[in-house]
Amino acid sequence: MKRACLALVLICFTPGFGQAPTNAQKPLSQVQLRQLVEAGVDNERLAKTVAERGIGFELSGEFLAALREKGALPVLVKALGEMGLKSGRSPLDKDLLRELVTAGVDSLALARSVLDRGIDFQPIPDYLNALQSSGAPEPLLKALREAVSRPLGKEQVLNLLASGVSGERVVALVSRRGLNFKPNDVYVDNLRIAGANDAVVKALLEAKRPPFFAIRHQIQSEQSGVRCVAFSPDGRLLASAGGNTTVKLWDVAEGREERTLAGHTADVRAVAFSPDGIHLASGGYDRTIKIWEVKTGREPRTFTGHSNDINSLDFSPDGRQLASASLDGTIRLWEVETGITIRTLKGNIGRSVAFSPDGRLLAGGGYDSTVRMWDAGTGQELRALMGHTQLVECVAFSRDGRYLASSSDDGTIKIWETSTGRELRTLSDHMMVVWRVAFTPDGHYLTSGSADGRLRLWEVESGLDVSRLLDGTVGTVPALAISLDGKYIAAAGDSTIHVWRAED
Repeated sequence: MKRACLALVLICFTPGFGQAPTNAQKPLSQVQLRQLVEAGVDNERLAKTVAERGIGFELSGEFLAALREKGALPVLVKALGEMGLKSGRSPLDKDLLRELVTAGVDSLALARSVLDRGIDFQPIPDYLNALQSSGAPEPLLKALREAVSRPLGKEQVLNLLASGVSGERVVALVSRRGLNFKPNDVYVDNLRIAGANDAVVKALLEAKRPPFFAIRHQIQSEQSGVRCVAFSPDGRLLASAGGNTTVKLWDVAEGREERTLAGHTADVRAVAFSPDGIHLASGGYDRTIKIWEVKTGREPRTFTGHSNDINSLDFSPDGRQLASASLDGTIRLWEVETGITIRTLKGNIGRSVAFSPDGRLLAGGGYDSTVRMWDAGTGQELRALMGHTQLVECVAFSRDGRYLASSSDDGTIKIWETSTGRELRTLSDHMMVVWRVAFTPDGHYLTSGSADGRLRLWEVESGLDVSRLLDGTVGTVPALAISLDGKYIAAAGDSTIHVWRAED
């Protein structure tokens, strides 16, 4: 009986027997391949058939391992791997890569697939070392080190379903990687036509996705070369400065000028709203800090003490203190009510400064390429974060205080763990100095503006560049801010201030 079944399998496997040619040339299924290998069909013949007809399923490491256990030889595994790389669309799993490297699949093709399709695992050093011992060359290892789990796109999800990937796997991929789009009713209907079940639809509707911003205003200002922008806490006003001695206040919703604050005697380079929105601080090349009443435009007081240009300002969360960073290499803490200097921190650090959300920490960076953190209450330096190779332009805390981001003239952004000072990630896709960084309110994304003309949105967890908000339309981007509610982003590099609004 067994021999009769084997004969029947071999006869049915013969091209053209018992079926129309169109049916005989259908791609091979997993069930077919498993049966043919179990039946002992010559592996070289099977490999040739795979090359001629292709496969009708997404290849996985689990399937190849099971096929090997049933007798599949490297020649068949290699043929399946080469065909799977050509026809597959889903991210590569770690077991699949290991099987293909061992079978001798071309490493450059593997590297291209890793970069094009992504991977669904984190390649830890032990895995990479084991892969190298199995024969993986450096180009493939480099691709794996640089690979990230990209958010899924519209066509990609549909293609996964159409190519026979199980709903369970699609749900897992969507849950882990998120989407780079918002599925509408028409798209959901298309998903169901493609075979999506309720679990898949639910996963897509609940999936994380990067915020999408649409341009709302392009505000023209006589400030030639805007260098700083800041939103009021309620998101109603936007302050801008640079290129002259004034500070402009703009109505965000309407994109019109509401007030001009005049009083500085040289260019203004830093602005910051108090947490209650009542006051605005400004500083610049005249080495003074001015505190303005936002509602009236009146200048109630001026702080003096720095011996060089003022580059950065930030209020403490309770509004009682103001931190300033200056080209004189210091950071000063001021009592807002009196203008008295509470403390002066020294060390070639006067380029950027920021309070942590709870007010307990102060971070600063400057000309020695080091990011420093102090106890805001005592002025004691807690740690020095080293890794940048040039001047640190900006520092910014995430809203929950877990992360600190820093940007530098070396073209990189670093994300640090606040509690330990450990460097978590380096973002290095910018081509020139990165002027500004700012976290979205939920802390999941980071925006950066650079001299390369790009305003980018990064996913903090993966380090993935998920959205290029500007494509060379602004030029250099030294001015950047996100409103506290996350609804608006503002950026500028010349006399035009671009304002985006988050789309629902």
